[in-house]
Amino acid sequence: MHSFTSGSPTNNLKKNTVMSIPPDSSNTQSFRQDIFDFLKYLAEPMAWERKIDMSTFFLCVSDHQFHPKKPRISTENLTDEEKEVIRTHLLPFSSNIMNCQAIEAYHIPKDALSGMVVYRLEILPVFCKLFNEHDWIPLIRHLSKWESRLKSYILSEDGRRNAKESRRSAHLLVEAAKVRHRWWDDGYNGDEDCIHNLTQEYTLTD
Repeated sequence: MHSFTSGSPTNNLKKNTVMSIPPDSSNTQSFRQDIFDFLKYLAEPMAWERKIDMSTFFLCVSDHQFHPKKPRISTENLTDEEKEVIRTHLLPFSSNIMNCQAIEAYHIPKDALSGMVVYRLEILPVFCKLFNEHDWIPLIRHLSKWESRLKSYILSEDGRRNAKESRRSAHLLVEAAKVRHRWWDDGYNGDEDCIHNLTQEYTLTD
């Protein structure tokens, strides 16, 4: 049985952290800013315990990249401020992801899965260009495991029963996601993508 807890764990935050509460992702006009705010927030010490906030980060990634009126994050349109955030916070953020064995994304599984795939394939490669030498394969493997678990949940009885209870209300974002990610379709059977092969593929190419 999958479960999740609402709210943001803050009891274990150390003093002098960058933020004490997660960014507000309710403003649909600031998805891009939310991505970088969450990156800073989730780079803090003990952030690996903030499982539900990590799922919200991937939700913001999905919403921004599929927004029809927002330019996708790319090497060409990164601001100097965004580059500084990446250089300062991406490595500890990635370390916290590696220390987190699972995220509480079962309340928004399709959103989170779309966000993870987009982050791994589109955004992380852009961010990586700001670092000369770093082995990103372990992180990518870890993300692929999360993707496989979420895919399994979406296909499970619980996942199908809760599918209509998704947070999604932005019709244009849903339609844009459906075009690229088949797990948004009610008839998705799990054999229409290669998520289940990701970990093996990254191992073979290592």
